[in-house]
Amino acid sequence: MLSKVASVGKTDAAVLLMGESGTGKELAARAIHMAGANKNWLSLTS
Repeated sequence: MLSKVASVGKTDAAVLLMGESGTGKELAARAIHMAGANKNWLSLTS
C-alpha cells in the first residue's frame, strides 16, 4: 500500500478513495497529498 501511495503522489492524477468506514481512507489521502509536489497546497477531504 505504501509503495502505491508514493507512486500515485508523484502524479497529477485525481484520486478517488473508496471503502468502508474506518478503513483509513483519510489517512491514505493525506499520505498521497504529502508525497506529491503540491504538498504545500490545500488538500480537501470530505
